[in-house]
Amino acid sequence: MINRRFLRIKLMQTIFCYNSGSVDNMKDAEKLFYQSVAESHKLYFLFLELIMEVLKYSEQKIEIARNKKIPTHEDLNPNFKFVKNRVIEQIRTSDDFKEYSAKYKLSLSEKPELVKKVYQLLLASNLYKDYMSEKKDSYELDRTFLSKFYTKFLPYCEDVYSVFEEISVFWNDEMEFVMSILAKTIKKFTQTEGIYIRFLSQFTSYEDERFSLDLLSDTIGNKVEYQNTIKEYSKNWDIERIAKMDMILLQMAVSEIKQFDNIPLQVSMNEYIEIAKFYSTSKSSSFINGMLDRMKESYDLSNKIVFFDKKAK
Repeated sequence: MINRRFLRIKLMQTIFCYNSGSVDNMKDAEKLFYQSVAESHKLYFLFLELIMEVLKYSEQKIEIARNKKIPTHEDLNPNFKFVKNRVIEQIRTSDDFKEYSAKYKLSLSEKPELVKKVYQLLLASNLYKDYMSEKKDSYELDRTFLSKFYTKFLPYCEDVYSVFEEISVFWNDEMEFVMSILAKTIKKFTQTEGIYIRFLSQFTSYEDERFSLDLLSDTIGNKVEYQNTIKEYSKNWDIERIAKMDMILLQMAVSEIKQFDNIPLQVSMNEYIEIAKFYSTSKSSSFINGMLDRMKESYDLSNKIVFFDKKAK
């Protein structure tokens, strides 16, 4: 499910907890990392559960309107397009969703106000209005609507963020990312798959899982060595004044460059520069960029730095 940038972020957070004393040893650090990844996977399915609950609420509203003492023509002839969305039904009845729903004990039954709020906001949205007024009716339109629900609508529902953050502290910084991943999953569904559609697992591949554990172990295990390397290249910088998160990202970068020859040097550098833009200080990305460039230049000029023995040129 999680791409490597997101895995690096999870590892950064785990290493931060280790350095701050929240985690005592490597075994516990690995356990925390796996827990964090599992929570992201749970969030992925909880967003699916949310649309199921909104659909159920919509069905209830239709039934209440039809049973009024004096129902209107619209009450008696509702637009069923949303409640009969083929893709939502496909997800609800799929073996994969049932399995993960049971595994994670997914439920929003204790959050009825959130479901109601999302329903009300959805009804007022242009996304919903355009979808419901479209005369054409097809699986493809249902799929497009649901995909856009997670990219064009839900990211702007503030109530979702506040409620979900209360459920798990692991979800504070990743909701929009998970929404985007879910939308990409939905775009790949086909009608012919029926109930056999597949969702993403926690790790995209065994190689990604192995990459994560090796990077975690090496960064923590060689902390002193990598800090000394960083100190050597931090000219005009007091090593003690480097932001804690910057130091962790630099240590991870040095570790990755040393241990993973299959990852191009520039890719490794760019990943940590980008992560710094969102998870450290305003000047962190340029600082980390400068530090890594300085190391790379030293390698290019003198072939001095052994751990940069990658395809840097």
